[in-house]
Amino acid sequence: MLLFLSVGIGNYLMRFLPLLWALRGAETEPGEPRDAASTKLGGLLPFVGMSVVGALLVTSVFPEVEDTAGAVRTATALLPTLAVAMRFGNLGLTVLVGVSAFWLVSLLV
Repeated sequence: MLLFLSVGIGNYLMRFLPLLWALRGAETEPGEPRDAASTKLGGLLPFVGMSVVGALLVTSVFPEVEDTAGAVRTATALLPTLAVAMRFGNLGLTVLVGVSAFWLVSLLV
């Protein structure tokens, strides 16, 4: 149980500390509230969706390299996923479409 708790805390801190660092480093006017959009981090947020698609692609393709059918499934499911990511830029919708497309392609191939 202690191991799970340690991993959970470490995982949380790896995500929280860079965000906290970026928010504290933001220079705002004295009366202006600090938020993620007013920092350098806010300029990177539009790239999160494409980064997730890239990460999912890499983790999906490399274990499947030995199997041709797996590579075909991944490549076929990638097309609607990329289209949704580029069109809408919505992370949740992109992941939902990617998982659904992979599932549908897995039924056929």
